[in-house]
Order: sequence, then structure tokens, then C-alpha cells
Amino acid sequence: MGKMERRRFSREFKLQVLRELESCKSVAEVCREHDLTRFLVARWKREHGKDPDAFQGKGKCKARVDENRTRELERLVGQLYAENDFLKRALANMKKRAGRRSRERSYMSVLECRGSLPVSRAVELMGVSRSGYYRWLHARSRVKPCRPDLLLREEIQRIALDYPRYGYRRVGVELVRRGHRAGLKRVYELMKQDNLLCVRRRYRHCTTDSNHSMRVYENLAKGMRISGINQLWVADITYIQLSREYVYLAVVIDVYSRRCLGWMLSRNIDTRLTLGALHNALETRRTELGGLVHHSDQGVQYASKEYVECLLEHGIRVSMSRRGNPYDNAFAESFMKTLKYEEVYLNEYETFKDAMENIERFIDEVYNQKRLHSSIGYRSPIEYEKTLNMNVVA
Repeated sequence: MGKMERRRFSREFKLQVLRELESCKSVAEVCREHDLTRFLVARWKREHGKDPDAFQGKGKCKARVDENRTRELERLVGQLYAENDFLKRALANMKKRAGRRSRERSYMSVLECRGSLPVSRAVELMGVSRSGYYRWLHARSRVKPCRPDLLLREEIQRIALDYPRYGYRRVGVELVRRGHRAGLKRVYELMKQDNLLCVRRRYRHCTTDSNHSMRVYENLAKGMRISGINQLWVADITYIQLSREYVYLAVVIDVYSRRCLGWMLSRNIDTRLTLGALHNALETRRTELGGLVHHSDQGVQYASKEYVECLLEHGIRVSMSRRGNPYDNAFAESFMKTLKYEEVYLNEYETFKDAMENIERFIDEVYNQKRLHSSIGYRSPIEYEKTLNMNVVA
């Protein structure tokens, strides 16, 4: 670490300081204005009193920084930092799950930033009116519940923003994980009052072409008892509607842990789509898969020569549902329903890239790592698999 450079002062500067002292300015004022110490000013005054021709050195006084300007710049930087932080949190909150409650989310963001930004500036940044915000705030505070209910309601609202399609049972479990205690009946009532209960819509689009001459395999999954991972994988295809086209998603799911092992998104519904998802699943596991059953529908993509050969090369047995019976592949259908309700229906994808980025985030970050699954004790698939590995080690 280098040495601090020593300040040097010219004779003219020292005399100017002494003249200011003679003009009724106090030592403290002079020191504050010129960033000097009392000891230094007193020494100059003493030396000049002994010899009026003192200060013959060749020092140069450094230009003094305008303290008022510095304080103003620091204030502006602090304001910009607060505004930037507010926008990051607010926009992330809104873009995460855009929906019909977007205006309420804007008001909630303004409410959360109290103390860091003026209300007038916050509503301007969020694009809402100040009067509308105060009307919402007045309506929100009209009914004042007791303190425990207020905290519980706020936590439920946070969970609903993170997982918009959670029902009251999953919300109740998530509340326990976050340190709150509440019965399911109470959670249901609070969600009903805040209009947070899910409303589901039906969808139907055919993605299975079973009219082909290729071999159809026996249903090995029916009645199968599963006691661990890599015993039964299920695969399926669904469509996703963009603004001007359809794209198709193929997935491979481990039934025991409910983990999505591999997926592929494409504009074409062909064998390359399903093979891409299968290769990703094989890359995820990277282990011996002898005895594993792969179950799918009778679609041409799964019955194709390339797909079946890839399964057999890895020692995987092929299983297919009965024709026209979606219940035989209920686990894959359940995943597709979750994907549609909790991600696809909440967004309007304009381009293929938009769909790819959002679906990748949902599967890899939300579904596999965060979303609670009732069938595995309200844990995420990856968390559940970690507990299995711990039990094996133990």
C-alpha cells in the first residue's frame, strides 16, 4: 500500500488564511472551509508573528473540493440507488407472474417501499395514480384484523405471488415451512376473502398420432409397484400456444420422485423432439438403468425405430398405454397440467425464445427445486431425492 501524498501550501495561500482570521472569522470556520487542522493554522500564525517574511517555501496548495457540491452529488446518488433498488424489486415481482391482479401488485410494491421513496415518486415509477393508491390503501385498511391474522394474510399473499397456482393445501404446508402455524380451514378462508383460490380452465389439443404400422408394446406400468428412482419413467408431449404459432414440449419424468429428468421444446412434433428429451434424461441420471421401464403413449414419435433403439441400447424396457386411454399415463398428464396452470396460462409468449426461457426457469428452478408435491410428503423432487440418498448412506 503506497504512502499518502503530503499536502503542500504556497506562501500566498498561508497568508490568505491568516488574513481571513484577521477578518473576524473563527479558527474553526477557516479550518472547515479549507480542510485544515487547528494545529497547522496555529503554527502558521505563530511563525508569521515571529517573522513577517516567513513562508518562503515552494509548496503548492491543492484545489479544494466544493463540499456543498459533493454533498449534493452524494444525495443524488443515494436517491438514484434507492429508486433503482425499488424498481428492481417491484418489476421482478410483477414480471414474475403477470395477471389480472397486476394493479394490486403495483400498489403492494408502493406500500413495501415506504420509507425509502416518497409515495408520489413511487406511484410515478410504477405507472399508477396517487389517488388510486390511497383508495386501495383505505379499502385495504378498512377491515383491521388482529395482528396474527394480518401477518398470516401477508405471508399467504407472498406465497400466492411466488406460486400463483398453489391451492390452499400447498399454501398451508408452505406456511409451516416458513414458520407460521395455521389450520387448512383458516388458510382456505383467508385465501377466499382475498380472491386467491385458483380457477382452472380446461384445454384439449391432440398431440398423439397412434395411426401407424410400427410395433406397439405391452403396458408394463400397469399395476407396477415402485420402491425407488429409476424404476419407472413416463414420457409425454404437449403443445404450447404462442402469439402466432404452436410449439411442442416433450418431457421425461421419474415417477417415484416426480422429477422432470429431461425436456425438449421444438416447433416440430417429430422423433427428434422426443429423442432430445430422452437424451437429456439419460444425461441427468448417468447411471446403470438396467430394469428401468419407460412408459409412454402409442404415438409415432415413441414407437419410431430410432427412439425404441435408443431405449434398448441402455437396457430400458419399453411400455405403452392402451390406445385412447390417457389414464394409463396419468403421471405425465399430471405434470403437463401443472406446467399449464402454473406457468403457461399465466404468461403470453410472443416468441419461441420467450417460451424457452420461461419454461426452462419453471422446470429447472421452480418445479424440480421449489414446488411442493403432496405425493412425496410436500417436498420438492430434488429435495426428496437428497433424502433418499441420505437414507442409502445411513
